[in-house]
Amino acid sequence: MKNTKDMGYYIEPDMKKIGSKNNYHIFKQCSQPDTNIMARAHIHNAIEIVYVNEGSFTAMLGESEYRIEKGDMLLIRTGVIHRLYSDAEKESSYYIIKIAPSLVFDFAADVNAAKYILNLKLGEGKKCLWTKAELEGSSMKNIVGNIIHEHFEEKYCSDMAIKCGCAQLIISVLRETEGEGSSNAVSEATDEVIRLIYKAIEHIYNNFQRKITALECSKTVGMSYSYFSRTFKNVTGKTFSEFLEDIRLDNAKKLLLTTDKAVAEIAFESGYNDTCYFIAEFRKKSGVTPKQFRVKN
Repeated sequence: MKNTKDMGYYIEPDMKKIGSKNNYHIFKQCSQPDTNIMARAHIHNAIEIVYVNEGSFTAMLGESEYRIEKGDMLLIRTGVIHRLYSDAEKESSYYIIKIAPSLVFDFAADVNAAKYILNLKLGEGKKCLWTKAELEGSSMKNIVGNIIHEHFEEKYCSDMAIKCGCAQLIISVLRETEGEGSSNAVSEATDEVIRLIYKAIEHIYNNFQRKITALECSKTVGMSYSYFSRTFKNVTGKTFSEFLEDIRLDNAKKLLLTTDKAVAEIAFESGYNDTCYFIAEFRKKSGVTPKQFRVKN
């Protein structure tokens, strides 16, 4: 494999900033001569579908590796660092369908949209790869094919057809992965609970860089501490502390990959006041130190 060490990492801007006026962005990615790098390590808030047109690829989603072949479909959830490499010397390509979470709010009631987005975001243990054999005769293959066809044919009302197709694709993914992974309880929770936990998660994401507690979060959403703690774990599959720790470590990984900042600075910007504690926690969760992670990736 050539040029597997891609130098430089980036946080991709919102779709509206890269030329898309809609809640979706579709394009075809082709292999380039003298390199097997298809997509450098990057991260974004969109829901991304990779559908292989020709060849085969290795996809890295966080620290998990997937091999995808012609006719396979890969789901990349929001906020996941990912990169793709071509496995073959011959020409290879795949289609990308990026869907902004805001599209979900266009098609669903607000409280249901929050539930669906949580299911898409809390993807630990959930299916993300569908092989060609699994897709044969399925609605997802037809939906993906129709979206791609509408995009490149540019027919009358294609924009509406694509937007509806993206909504159908999300529905298919949600239905296929319902009951999987650590967030099963999202489907079982009441609308009001989902609304409050969604609000709590937004509060955590907006404040993880400072000292933040479950008690503060429970007061923010108007729940008792004990009920909040129990409900939060039921919905997310993690305790408040575990969830907060994962967000902080994910942020640290993004900074390690996208900046040249010192480890101590990254620790502080990720909510850690003690650099030694940060390094120990990072190593416990990742198996390597922050410096080793930066060099390895």
